[in-house]
Amino acid sequence: MKKGPLSKIEKQFIVDNKEKTIEEIAEHLSRSVGLIEKFYKTTEEKKEEPPKSGDLFARNERYGVVTMTETASMAGDEARKKEIEKKKKDDNPLPPRYRQSIHRFREE
Repeated sequence: MKKGPLSKIEKQFIVDNKEKTIEEIAEHLSRSVGLIEKFYKTTEEKKEEPPKSGDLFARNERYGVVTMTETASMAGDEARKKEIEKKKKDDNPLPPRYRQSIHRFREE
């Protein structure tokens, strides 16, 4: 049995061979079943989280340049569409940050 963290090659092998059982993969890589299961859990958690909008921008730290990529633009468009749909469903025209602080004396 090998010890230590999984290498990039081993991780890629696990991802490419998801149709195999965990025991088969562990035997092929000479690793423990628990280590392979732990890696599966981390890959599942990463898939559930959508990327943050700040991660989609191209950055050049040397020159201090940030550029919007096509992916970031499309993510912004999708977020805007969802926000518009949410506002259509909501009958209150105020932004969410003001809803808790405004009091109406007479409801008509």
